[in-house]
Amino acid sequence: MSPWDGVGNPIRFKEWYSSFGPVFQNISTGVCNETLAAYLADYKSLTTKTCDFHVDCVLGEVSESIKAKNASAAIFLGILPSMLAMLGPSMTQLALLSTRRPLLSLLIALGSVGFYLDRLFRLETPTEILSMVQGERLIPRLRSSRWGFVVSVLEYLVVATAVLNVLNMAVRVGDRTIMSFRCNMWSLPLIWVTSLAGIFFLVAIPFQFSAVAKHMRNCTGDGTRSSVDAGPEGLGDTQWTPLPPRPEWTRREQHPGAPNGALERRSTADSVSQFVAREFTPGMRHPSLRVHEIPQFEPWVAVLFNVGFFFAAFHIIIGTCWLSSTLFLSPGDAIRIVLRFFGSAVVCRFVVMVELASMKSQEMPQGEK
Repeated sequence: MSPWDGVGNPIRFKEWYSSFGPVFQNISTGVCNETLAAYLADYKSLTTKTCDFHVDCVLGEVSESIKAKNASAAIFLGILPSMLAMLGPSMTQLALLSTRRPLLSLLIALGSVGFYLDRLFRLETPTEILSMVQGERLIPRLRSSRWGFVVSVLEYLVVATAVLNVLNMAVRVGDRTIMSFRCNMWSLPLIWVTSLAGIFFLVAIPFQFSAVAKHMRNCTGDGTRSSVDAGPEGLGDTQWTPLPPRPEWTRREQHPGAPNGALERRSTADSVSQFVAREFTPGMRHPSLRVHEIPQFEPWVAVLFNVGFFFAAFHIIIGTCWLSSTLFLSPGDAIRIVLRFFGSAVVCRFVVMVELASMKSQEMPQGEK
């Protein structure tokens, strides 16, 4: 049976988690069969009170010990958004990664289910994120394009698995529990999980027009970096093949007599190929950045990130509100849910760590030399 079978059913009280499932099912279809029938006759209405009446009936028949365990499980899930935020990447880190690999960054945002908030409205600078620190080791460069492709595929596989795990858990929680915040809606966990993509788009799309984003895209392929920036092996190795130069640098020089329309079509095709090449090239195949050449954020970028921080904090508050209202769940079930969300967050955090470490300059910041 597929793990997705039966998910997304708008009819409540049909699926339960295993620990107390038989108890709740017997009460629901036995003692409380009248309120269940009333709910089933009116389940399509989101404003009906029949769902709440049936919840009251079921909870009135269970033992106090089960109610206490249900309250403990709700506490576990209620603190889940804050814990995921501590494990997730910062919004600034993911925005920097999106300048080269936007699709991977989007998947990481979905799989992490939270942005790290060091302090609200505190903005990390590109120099902070992309500078080596004392004792940090450089990620070696991949000289072989074949191994670069393998690494890229592995990154997408593990991150996509993390995203599927998160989506599956969100739908399962919605199906098998009741959230007293909105009894009739099974989709609240799924809405909470996927809403992080909206916050990511809000920040990442405008950020692509910033000076930092343009600088990082330009540093992916000119092939003029010194051996220091190429990694331990240097550019002298014939297997190390940087990406081709950006098309707008060369199309006029190579085709001075070509019509403008032909140049525009060629430019569009080249831009698409450059986008695909950047997206599927891991950081270990790019030259590292020079910290003193990285531009600082413009004022409008700082405002953009602060708006994103506000929505990320609100995302945590909403998740806490919704998940802490979960009913019909045991502590053991809640712990398993938390661990599966943790697994996805850790995997995504590892990929971000590797990608950002590959971008980092080998030069130490001025204050640490």
